[in-house]
Amino acid sequence: MLVASAVVLVAAAFGLVIMLSEHGDRPSASSPDGLSSTTLHAPGQTSGRCMVPSAETLQNAALAFDGTVLEVSPDHLTFTVSRWYTGRESDRVEVADSPPRLRQLLGAPTFSAGDRYLVAGNADHQLMVCGFTAAYSSDLADLYSSAFGS
Repeated sequence: MLVASAVVLVAAAFGLVIMLSEHGDRPSASSPDGLSSTTLHAPGQTSGRCMVPSAETLQNAALAFDGTVLEVSPDHLTFTVSRWYTGRESDRVEVADSPPRLRQLLGAPTFSAGDRYLVAGNADHQLMVCGFTAAYSSDLADLYSSAFGS
């Protein structure tokens, strides 16, 4: 009986690992309104300088999208996504950090509700700053197109 229970637990754990690997490793959930969301976090504080954004570096992003800030609250930002370049496709993206903390990051934009941004995140679910995430511009859109093909 004990062996059978252990086999069931191992099988369930294995099934969970398979399910998570098939759905990617980025956190995603469905909200009460039925819209799916993906969560990013601000990177840790670093000292140093930013490199000039390039398509070669940007193409390593785990997710990248064109979106509009839907909400700025004391503890997070919410984007509605108009176009995914790469990564998990969800309806919304949440950045789970306070806007004042985000403003302290080197090269991070000041996010405003209603404004359009190009946003990139790495495999650790962290926002890529230093010009990789910024207010929409045709130059940055060209860089995203170069990195992700169209």
